[in-house]
Amino acid sequence: MRDLRALLPAAVVAAVLWLASALAYRALSTINPGPHQFLEHLAPKNFSPVVWEWAPAWAVLAVLLSMAVLAIAYLLVGRVSYGVGARAPRLLVLWFAAVVAGAAATLPWAIGITLATYPPARPAFLFNAVDDLVLQSAYWGLIWGWVPALVGVRRAWDAARSRRTTTALVGALVAAVVLASAPFALAVPAGSDEPVSIPEAIVPSEPVTPPPTLAPGAGPIDPEWCTPDQSALLWGFHDAATGHRMQTIRLMNFSEGPCVLEGYADLAFADAAGSALDITVTHGRSFMAEDPGPTRVVVPAGGYATFTMGWDAGSGSDDEQVAAVFGAAYPGYPRGSWPEDPDIFAGQEVTITAWTLDPLNGQDPGPG
Repeated sequence: MRDLRALLPAAVVAAVLWLASALAYRALSTINPGPHQFLEHLAPKNFSPVVWEWAPAWAVLAVLLSMAVLAIAYLLVGRVSYGVGARAPRLLVLWFAAVVAGAAATLPWAIGITLATYPPARPAFLFNAVDDLVLQSAYWGLIWGWVPALVGVRRAWDAARSRRTTTALVGALVAAVVLASAPFALAVPAGSDEPVSIPEAIVPSEPVTPPPTLAPGAGPIDPEWCTPDQSALLWGFHDAATGHRMQTIRLMNFSEGPCVLEGYADLAFADAAGSALDITVTHGRSFMAEDPGPTRVVVPAGGYATFTMGWDAGSGSDDEQVAAVFGAAYPGYPRGSWPEDPDIFAGQEVTITAWTLDPLNGQDPGPG
């Protein structure tokens, strides 16, 4: 047990620092919601923004349980990894433990939200509600894990390990993840169009009016067009420059034959409570993207098509900010959703380009 006592202060520091990163991101993005990319590199958000919209008791419970998962994961990974003895520098071992523990701390969110939105509209949407928090939290460990590592290396270390203690840590970690998933599974994720059970404490005080599942006034669907049973929309990469923003959205044709797109996609937006926001969507070029114009696009089997959203950085109150983006390949195609929080606010204008074949040809576009 000496190794656990030596690691405990480092695990506590890791959990507190992890929370501090999430709170710093929240505070800075509220004051100035523009430079999200910079903030994510300095202070990863570690929590979905919808958590901060819950009743305080539920938000605090979710935060504390996630911190407990991180601390237990840190103890387990640090203890097991250092079993290689003096061959591995202790600082690097404990730094690596922070990376793994950071990712583990967001597993309750991923598991809970997936359960809350089950069953999906189709299998391809199973993990649609899970955003990039797992990767961001692991990245937190990469850039800040040296701090708890420095705390751990200053403590006396006993390399001898007990199998019984390791088994107990594994059991504690599994139990903590399961317990911590409950608040997320019971809450309504931003943008979810699936009915879930909601604790009374977090029912919105005002009626929720989500965007329609289908675009109003949608015309007939051409049988050659890409349909939901043969294609899926994916959140792509984003970029920013001089107060302007862009976000790509890709369509993947996972069927065994080609399908067709033509014209422009269909977008809608909602706030953290799930109510539709008044965002004007126009067609054409934006500051960061040229519009190829509406043309017939044949997406080959296993191929991709893409379009780009463009807008200017804005400002407003929390209840006016977009917390979920709804998208469809064209009006009449069922809208899927992503729990994203771009700096778009009610009353703003978003410009989208027409569909075109993806020049990446299915390659990974990088962080999105």
